[in-house]
Amino acid sequence: MIQLTNEQVREATPWPTLIAAIEDAVLANATGAPPRASFELVAEGSATGHLLLMPAWQGTSVIGVKTVMFRTDNPRFGLASHSANYILMDGRSGEVLAVLDGEALTARRTAAISIIAAKRLMRTDATRLLVIGAGPVARALASAYASFHAFDTIEIYARDADRAAAAVAELADDGVSATVCRDLPLSAGRADVISMATSARAPVLKGAWLSDGTHVDLVGSFTPEMREVDDALIARAASVWVDTDVALGESGDLVHSLANGTLAPSVLGGSIHDLVTNPPHRSRDAITLFKAVGFALPDLAAAQCTLAMAVQPAQRAVLGQR
Repeated sequence: MIQLTNEQVREATPWPTLIAAIEDAVLANATGAPPRASFELVAEGSATGHLLLMPAWQGTSVIGVKTVMFRTDNPRFGLASHSANYILMDGRSGEVLAVLDGEALTARRTAAISIIAAKRLMRTDATRLLVIGAGPVARALASAYASFHAFDTIEIYARDADRAAAAVAELADDGVSATVCRDLPLSAGRADVISMATSARAPVLKGAWLSDGTHVDLVGSFTPEMREVDDALIARAASVWVDTDVALGESGDLVHSLANGTLAPSVLGGSIHDLVTNPPHRSRDAITLFKAVGFALPDLAAAQCTLAMAVQPAQRAVLGQR
């Protein structure tokens, strides 16, 4: 059995390679993946926890299962809010082929999906990127956007300015130049692309702040109790796209806006598969929105990509025989 650490996952998934692998998987749309199972866990004090199980398979050859544990209080202890592992199994025998540390895998596949959407929704002349959040997923988003498009300015915002500064320093180590956002309304109004990855339970980003033509990329809200943006932002969006239709019933950013009529069904463009296979015409002044809650297909594609890039030739030959 092969075991790969977060660092090995990162090294084996350069952004162009990973994005292409996931884009190919989305285009093929041939992977089995039942709806993910989500379990709310009772935690001590006011903290909440969620356990997510996300299986997927490619025909009968490979099966993958990701386990994700989310705890709202982890950052207080210097820990990431999410911890995850990915298990790849032989589809015929059930033998475990590899176990991958899932933190980097999750962060990088999430960012790759956002880029796949942004390629079709953001303006090609965008110059300013604002990332709201400072955790592993937010840092991956900043890195992925920087690899995909030449932004003049990249800003990182977090409620804790020290965490934003730490994220900026880590990005600098990876060759990405970013600065700390000190004034969120001002930076949001200037941004051409805003990408969010927070665990907020009340809106952080407001529609009144945005300029026309902004692309908004929402990653954080994956339960009805979580919200990153207000109804005013949803109402300003000319088109709203999701990674899968599951987002419409799980993300608080969409659930409440659909229920109160702020989000009209006519504005919904479809899933990431629809976006890739039939890209829309983009009006320069339109505000576009992409909302992801996560699904199993990109995880399997990312895990297979990681394994193919990371293992030694001899190991690759053995895996290829199964």
